[in-house]
Amino acid sequence: MEKKISVVINTYNAHQHLEKVLESVKDFDEIVVCDMESTDDTREIAEKYGCKIVTFPKANHKSAEPARTFAIQSASSKWVLVVDADELVTPELREELYRRIQQPDCPAGYYIPRKNKFMGMFIRDFHPEYILRLMVREGTEWPPYIHSLPQIQGRVEKLKAGKEACILHLMDETMHEYVGKMNLYTDNEVEKKQADEKENHHFASGL
Repeated sequence: MEKKISVVINTYNAHQHLEKVLESVKDFDEIVVCDMESTDDTREIAEKYGCKIVTFPKANHKSAEPARTFAIQSASSKWVLVVDADELVTPELREELYRRIQQPDCPAGYYIPRKNKFMGMFIRDFHPEYILRLMVREGTEWPPYIHSLPQIQGRVEKLKAGKEACILHLMDETMHEYVGKMNLYTDNEVEKKQADEKENHHFASGL
């Protein structure tokens, strides 16, 4: 039996690139859009492409990570490919992923090469980077912190294929936007560290 892949996309006011993203993944078995209560036309775009749409409360969350596990577990396929709302999946990558998951010795997850674009140019120092984005859905959990990695039950490997088999990151930010995002990431790293320290303190107190 041929194995299937669900694409999972977390969104919040993702109008800018979403249509291009959905065009790039429309040939997968399922597209799940986990929307964090967008106020633009994100949901309408997803509906036009026949996506399965689920909702995760925005609350005061500043990133998609708190909604990742919910989004992944909302998919119906054994395999899940996590794609951000500003990333494109090349046809070569799609073909390679389907080929790999049919193999009996396939790992439970793959780090996939991603090429980053910034202000109209690919960034040489990060060309490509590897990100853990293909995984077996069952048992996968994603910690709710920015830049955290999914916790996968089983071994993971880097995807080694042709250079066109990759994710294309459409960043295209201004320097002002880039600095603002770095500040946000720094704030969340502090929050994560405080949470870890609190958890360790509670653990130590119970000894």
